[in-house]
Amino acid sequence: AQAPFWQQRTASAAHRPRRDMGAVASGFAKASHAEGWAALGRGPKLRHIFGAYGSQDVWGVQRRYRQIDDGNGYVSYEDLQQLVGAEEFSLLFIWDLFSQQNELMDIKELLTVVCFFSSARLEEKVKFLLTIFDESKCSVCTGEEVARMSAMVLSILGRCIGAPAVRVKEVSRAMKQDLADIVPAFQEAASLVGLDNAFLRERVIHHSEIGRLLASVESAYERLAVSRAPPPESPPPPLPEWGIIVGGGNQGGGRKGKPPPQHGSSAKELAMSKPEDAEPHLAWMRRFQQEEEG
Repeated sequence: AQAPFWQQRTASAAHRPRRDMGAVASGFAKASHAEGWAALGRGPKLRHIFGAYGSQDVWGVQRRYRQIDDGNGYVSYEDLQQLVGAEEFSLLFIWDLFSQQNELMDIKELLTVVCFFSSARLEEKVKFLLTIFDESKCSVCTGEEVARMSAMVLSILGRCIGAPAVRVKEVSRAMKQDLADIVPAFQEAASLVGLDNAFLRERVIHHSEIGRLLASVESAYERLAVSRAPPPESPPPPLPEWGIIVGGGNQGGGRKGKPPPQHGSSAKELAMSKPEDAEPHLAWMRRFQQEEEG
């Protein structure tokens, strides 16, 4: 069987010793020159949709989700419309590419897509993703949570270049020793309770240690298109407070609607098509300004 794309080393890297966070660094390096990136058009399209997003815009999507979160970790197409203020064409592209059986989409996958293809700094992206994957919400992760975060990013990259699905188990296996080499507290926990137990159960990877996690992947990340200036035609994101009900709290019970029935294009066809001009959140902003002026 062919090795996952993030395990396939390039010729230039074949004789170099393995680096820390090797799975992520290798995945970034492989995706940066994969023919599928341009041929499929999925990565460029996602970069077009979210390229103008900054860190606060990414957090704005997460805040909107908290108001409709019903606890199941998935969103419907109608939820997607509430979360991402994009044109219908762009929403259909995202839904076609990431929804499961045209029914629901994993919210962590959606938030990872928004974050990764935004123009937030790499440190800001990692901080956001660690928060999303930290089940304890106490700013301290397990090794498994870091591996799940990494697998999600690699899975999205793989889908953009047409690579086979990434398995969390494979990424976890590759990262156990990497984390022991990077994070002293994890190494100490592994020496006390064993590598597997430390990886699964010990919360010793603080969000403040982002620098340690980034040191070995930054150069590979900088070769990706998402690290460069966004496309000049990227539509502006909605205001961070767009769609947020002040004092509304968690509304729950998100609607489980499907996309409009006329949706039938494949992800590739959508990626290669021209976007429409209308942006629903821009119309909302104009109404907001008119109300203020009135």
